[in-house]
Amino acid sequence: MNEIIRSSPSDRDVAAILNYFLEQCAEEAADHFLTGLEKTFNAIAALPNLGHPWESSDPRDKDLRLLACERFPELISCSIG
Repeated sequence: MNEIIRSSPSDRDVAAILNYFLEQCAEEAADHFLTGLEKTFNAIAALPNLGHPWESSDPRDKDLRLLACERFPELISCSIG
C-alpha cells in the first residue's frame, strides 16, 4: 500500500472543518467526517489512480487526480498524483 503524504494546508482545512462541526455541536458529523476521510485516504493508498484527472492549464498538475471524500463529496476532495 502506498503512503499518503498530507500537506500543512490540508491539515489546516481538516482542522477547520472539524472545528466547525464541533462549534455546531455536531460531534457525530465530525466523527463521520473523520471516518470518511480515513476510508478515502485508504482507498487512495490502495489504488492511486482512483478519481478523475484534475483539469488545469499548469503542466505541473498533469498527474493530479480528484477524488471526493466518502460521505462528504460536496465538502472536501482529495487531489492525488
